[in-house]
Amino acid sequence: MTVLTKQTLRLAVLAAGIGLFGTAAASAGEWRVNPARCPEVRVEHWNHHRYEHVDHRDIRCPASAWTYVYAPGERHMKRLPPRPKTVVVYRNGRHFYRDSKGIEINLSF
Repeated sequence: MTVLTKQTLRLAVLAAGIGLFGTAAASAGEWRVNPARCPEVRVEHWNHHRYEHVDHRDIRCPASAWTYVYAPGERHMKRLPPRPKTVVVYRNGRHFYRDSKGIEINLSF
């Protein structure tokens, strides 16, 4: 093997290792909503005349309804990620919120 091939192989192995460990270190906790403190989430009542052409509803929950649950092995931070403001409810019953990056995170009750 030439020197260039060895260096390329080392860089490829290093990049793969960083990719594997980088994703493991990026695991984070999640926000969970307490349905007792945000009653509209618990009671899914659709006014079919008002929401006739809409397939989802945005429900604003108060800040007291949200709690942050740390992932296993995650360090406790003094500054938490931004708290979500709305829960999106689809007609099929799926609940989720969007994090600060716009990724949909499913909620289960």
